Amino acid sequence: MENKLEVDYNTSISPYIDIEIDGVGDKHGTTYRVWCDHHCLGTFYRLPMDNKWYATPFYSSDKFVATTEAKSFSTHHKAQAHIVSCWKSVE
Repeated sequence: MENKLEVDYNTSISPYIDIEIDGVGDKHGTTYRVWCDHHCLGTFYRLPMDNKWYATPFYSSDKFVATTEAKSFSTHHKAQAHIVSCWKSVE
């Protein structure tokens, strides 16, 4: 799954040119991190039980916020876009 996500991301035309994604795996699966320069904007992951993607942004209006609430999405693209839009306050 991680390799497919990276291939999809790298081959798609992304509106987030300066945004990078990496993944950290453990026995529970992979957590993906959304980066802009050296700032981690948030994380997202997929739960196999409901096949939804959960995103937790770390920024709102370009300011760090501490939150443990994750919002669910049907695709990893929507989860990533949510994190970026929170950072840029587009949402």
